[in-house]
Amino acid sequence: MREQYLTCRLYVDCGKGLSDRLSIPRKIEPGRRTIRFPLHRFSNVQALRFDPADCPVSIEVEAVELTGEDAKIAIDPGGLHSNADFRDGTSYLFTTDDPQLFFGVDADSLAGKQEIAITINLISYGEDALRAVISRLRERAEPSRKSFLLSKFLTSRKS
Repeated sequence: MREQYLTCRLYVDCGKGLSDRLSIPRKIEPGRRTIRFPLHRFSNVQALRFDPADCPVSIEVEAVELTGEDAKIAIDPGGLHSNADFRDGTSYLFTTDDPQLFFGVDADSLAGKQEIAITINLISYGEDALRAVISRLRERAEPSRKSFLLSKFLTSRKS
């Protein structure tokens, strides 16, 4: 029987879009870790996309750093773009089997970079991540429900 595990993946756009052929997979497990992806084998890097798992997932992005021979660039984890269903600062909740984070770094900043290091805390995945989304939806609905019940109560007292 084959071992089940999660896979994260960095997609590298070298001017022709994103594809599995131009991507780097890594095995990932729950908890905090730094995942390193070498970039030196790619030329003309235009953009990067990070898929933190291949299923619904709840993560916190703690740090993102591009390293080159001449400099390091820290990317603000709070400034990432994503297809997350919920986001709170650097925490992301995804219900899709294809969660995506975009770094928003231009091609000039990517030129000559040798590695990207992404530090994340994988909080939950699969059904546990979906339960977290349901819980978040309930939390958001609760204030409006209380407000509705209060207005109904106040209206009934006036009659």
